[in-house]
Amino acid sequence: MTRSVLDRPAPEPDFTVVYGPEPDHVIDVRLPPANAGPLVIFLHGGFWRHEYDRAHVGPLATALAQEGFIVATPEYRRTGGPGGG
Repeated sequence: MTRSVLDRPAPEPDFTVVYGPEPDHVIDVRLPPANAGPLVIFLHGGFWRHEYDRAHVGPLATALAQEGFIVATPEYRRTGGPGGG
């Protein structure tokens, strides 16, 4: 099984918002280059495991922003990490 989607690089988000006290309580936000379009809240998959985080959806989130969407990718606690179940 290939893990290539997990290895694709993406530009850093335009900014990151903190929404709670845990390290995984953050939301990456990517903005379109011009007129802001609708907001997409992009929840990443990852089987709720700590190994799979929001980084692997960075390329797709960046592509959506390039198409004119504001993209917010929240992180959340996952099994195997602090506070995860």
